[in-house]
Amino acid sequence: MRLQHAVGWLGLAVFALAQVCIWFAGPDSVVSHVGAGGEPDAWMPKGRSVGVSFLIGAIIVAVILLCRLLVRVVPAGLVNIPSARAHRYWTSPEHRPEFNARMNAWLSMVGGAVLMGVACLNLELAFALPAGRPPFVAVHLGWVIPAVVLGCAAYLCLWLVRIPARRGA
Repeated sequence: MRLQHAVGWLGLAVFALAQVCIWFAGPDSVVSHVGAGGEPDAWMPKGRSVGVSFLIGAIIVAVILLCRLLVRVVPAGLVNIPSARAHRYWTSPEHRPEFNARMNAWLSMVGGAVLMGVACLNLELAFALPAGRPPFVAVHLGWVIPAVVLGCAAYLCLWLVRIPARRGA
């Protein structure tokens, strides 16, 4: 679980570093919108772009923190685990702390992955597209973040419906 939390912190650091790079090294005007064909069709001043990006990052972090809070306070009856047996196991007072810790680690990892994806997109909008380079992140890597999130969600679902073997048995 430490690795999953590390991904969250790494994502936050990469996101912040990307904004600092754009602020100090980016062009005065940054692409703010790309049309369906991949061509830039709107620009905004660099300072406004960094401000909007920080607002988007703050919203992402706030949503992740709110979800982490909800994991701790939501009653067992509202936890949706497909297997009744697994539901009884993970929501029991004995196992709920592990459930909460794993869910919070998963949320940190997903938040970090999303922040890294936003950072890559922001860097591309600032540096690649104005120079006329093809939109690498949007075209070639645009599937990576959703694939990571879906893969993590699939793993989480498989983890939730499995009851661990008893230790010492």
